[in-house]
Amino acid sequence: MGSSTPSAYDSSVSLVRLTGMVCILLCHLFSWIGIAALSQLFNVGVPLFLLISGFLYGGKTVKLRSFLANRYLRVTLPVGIFILFLSVYLYSFARESASFGTIPLYMLNLQGLSFLCGYIPYRELCGGTGHLWFITVLMLCYLLMLAFKQIENRLYPTGKTLLLTLIVSCAAVALLCMVKLYVSYLQIFFIGYACKKHAWKSRFKPWLLWTGLMIAAVGVRLLLVLRGMDGAEWYLSVVALQQNMLAFWIFATFRLVYARCPAQFDAIAQNKLIRHSDTLSFYVYIVHYMFLVKPFDVSQLGIGRMCEFVVFAIATVVCAEALRAVTILAQKAIRLPVRKTSAQA
Repeated sequence: MGSSTPSAYDSSVSLVRLTGMVCILLCHLFSWIGIAALSQLFNVGVPLFLLISGFLYGGKTVKLRSFLANRYLRVTLPVGIFILFLSVYLYSFARESASFGTIPLYMLNLQGLSFLCGYIPYRELCGGTGHLWFITVLMLCYLLMLAFKQIENRLYPTGKTLLLTLIVSCAAVALLCMVKLYVSYLQIFFIGYACKKHAWKSRFKPWLLWTGLMIAAVGVRLLLVLRGMDGAEWYLSVVALQQNMLAFWIFATFRLVYARCPAQFDAIAQNKLIRHSDTLSFYVYIVHYMFLVKPFDVSQLGIGRMCEFVVFAIATVVCAEALRAVTILAQKAIRLPVRKTSAQA
């Protein structure tokens, strides 16, 4: 297998994060085109993002106040700038003054509560922002992580309890889904956290077993769909667990390959285009959706799907670059150090 070891810079993390962004784009694109099966297949980007976020903080010591201020500003600042832009546009051209009233809700990260609790009705607060529920989930994960760090050494002195924790968390996800409490996003975040905390390594035989389990889970979900059971409330727990299994399998696959050929992985990750794409990924996530729905739905151009896709890609990259540039200026104005990696991680 070779004697080389991975470098201090873990390029697999960047590549998994970039893969997550591509999955989100493909999920929304196939939904936009109307190919539901492929949209569901690629609906694994958010779990990948959360897994990587948890993984990055599993081995870190953080200070409560500085962490909260730093994370809140890095995650919420670009979102706030984006919402302000949309609100100004909608007020100027569509006379939707109510859009300004949504800014405080997004700044407090309350927009995604309905994705955690089914008893809270979903309402898109501002056109082109329906995907930003993820920010609410991410910030909640950070808050729970800070609380968990206070007790983790007493609960998990070694990594031997990881399997039991995984089994218990899967049962919790399934049971809580039945009462419309959706915690699978928290589960995948803390799986990533535990992997880093306990120096988990991806090995071939466990990976092969996990591959078989993941394929079986996909098969069960497909069978339920074919039998018309996908409308049942409990089916949501099947979807949540299967997506988390797929996300972990993708992560484990990258880690496995990286452990065996780190030099090749590092060469790919150090490519300027790849590095810049990773840096831009969070901003792409924020802006891309407004070109698939209102207010800038490219399908309204009527120039054919291929041309509309090209317009979508160009507009998304241009707006992501602009949002990043404005965010950097805002960060400098408030003396927040500017990072060269993804703001989300």
